[in-house]
Amino acid sequence: AYEAWKSAKVPVYVITVRGSTHFEWSLIPTFPATSWCADTSSGACKGAWGNALAQHYSLAWMDRWLKKPGEPGYKTADARLLDDGGPDGIDKFSYHFTSARSFPDRHGTLRQCEDIRKGC
Repeated sequence: AYEAWKSAKVPVYVITVRGSTHFEWSLIPTFPATSWCADTSSGACKGAWGNALAQHYSLAWMDRWLKKPGEPGYKTADARLLDDGGPDGIDKFSYHFTSARSFPDRHGTLRQCEDIRKGC
């Protein structure tokens, strides 16, 4: 699917969480995910594994494509999408399944990486 979107020049970001299930993008109790949020007091998912990564990249992607100048998250969206070394970065990406990206940042620079875990 990644190659099809990239070939069609549609911005795409594919992430596979290490040791994950599809339920990483859900907060439904008792669903099998790699971890739940240990601390949500700040309104963010802190101290978790896959769910925190899912929240980080999903929110950054939506901020990148849906926010307007002046709205919270607009200015930092690109930096968050490219924060491979952060606490929700490549250490949490799968060793077995490739995570990749291809999208233009707000300055028009193509941010393409075919295997984020290996480095871009």
